[in-house]
Amino acid sequence: MDYKFQTLWEHDPPILGGCIPEWSVQSICHYEDQRLKPHLKSVMISDWTGHNELIFRGELRALVRMIRGRLATPGLAHHAIHPVLLFSLMGLQQARMLQAHMEGAKLVIQRSELYDFRREDSDVLDYFAQWYLSSSTGNTQC
Repeated sequence: MDYKFQTLWEHDPPILGGCIPEWSVQSICHYEDQRLKPHLKSVMISDWTGHNELIFRGELRALVRMIRGRLATPGLAHHAIHPVLLFSLMGLQQARMLQAHMEGAKLVIQRSELYDFRREDSDVLDYFAQWYLSSSTGNTQC
């Protein structure tokens, strides 16, 4: 399926003959019948060290590109909201979730705190699993 997302990765200039990714969206999930639910879930990896107070440029670009791609998808014009849930996995085993959608010309982004997965914590893992396995809610139609 052509999502019309443009590229969902960026890299530094070649170093020692290779390209080192700064960030890359590794997976995108959508509902079987997208006409009813335009929601997306995606997983992004990056080599950043996370920061609770910042949204990284790559996270923002990935969210915006996915939303723009959904807005350009035939058959989804009757939806006013195209929600994207991004699981951002960072550098030294850190992760957070970001939810984004457009409200008119305004980009709305909500984010979880940054979680550290270097320590075993089944509660945090359960929390992420619940969000990843959850179903969409809310009315997205015009």
